[in-house]
Amino acid sequence: MPVHIGIKVWAQNTVYIPHIQKLGQQGHCDFAEIYVGVKAQEEEARCWQDLGLPIRLHAPHSYGGFNPADSQGIEFKQEALHRLERFRQLLGPASIIFHPGITGPLQESIRQYKLFKQQFPEIFKAAFIENKPPIGPQQESCRGDTAEEIQPLMQAIGFGFCLDFGHAVCHAAWAKKDWHQVIGDFMRLRPQLFHLSDGNIHSPTDKHLHLGAGSFPLKQMLDFLPKDAFLTLETPHDHGDHLDDFSKDADFIRRLLK
Repeated sequence: MPVHIGIKVWAQNTVYIPHIQKLGQQGHCDFAEIYVGVKAQEEEARCWQDLGLPIRLHAPHSYGGFNPADSQGIEFKQEALHRLERFRQLLGPASIIFHPGITGPLQESIRQYKLFKQQFPEIFKAAFIENKPPIGPQQESCRGDTAEEIQPLMQAIGFGFCLDFGHAVCHAAWAKKDWHQVIGDFMRLRPQLFHLSDGNIHSPTDKHLHLGAGSFPLKQMLDFLPKDAFLTLETPHDHGDHLDDFSKDADFIRRLLK
């Protein structure tokens, strides 16, 4: 089976819906991955019901106030998960991606995710954990930048795994390791979902550039993809509402995959 290519959008980006539908009709886009922030509204979920393409969700993360590595704010996070559960009910996603957290200990993330799994079992039946770069945009330390930190989360919670290629390359640059080795370590966790953008192969900072605008060896990265992989492009949408930039990125990838 071919690689399935998806677009990343926010729940509030409902203005994109007709343009994503057109991308799907033109063969540029196979699915949408929708980020559900802590203030996402049910009305937005109902709008996305009309998309006509498969939908996957991304849960709120630390930069939106949902940090599982922080022992504070449990009730706030539970409220965010109630909103996420409503999106799940209305949209029926095949996956929901979570982050491991920032600054705090990994064991706190595991403790909270165990609690949340008990409270929201249907969400966690479709839950995947994503690897992160070692350093965030505000120089904070991120959990889950290595396979050694992702694996305990998978084992304790039952997460599937989403491999972000760019985040793995950031760790390789930071740890001064070969990026092939780092991605190879992550591939042993059998990821089914993947994120991709371009960046600086020598930088520990995640850039999220358009494909071809950085120095990532994209063709070699794509060689790691298994058959029937789901690949979300996390590239910018900087040409207004029409998403022409996404179609260019999607075409770039499809050429490399031939």
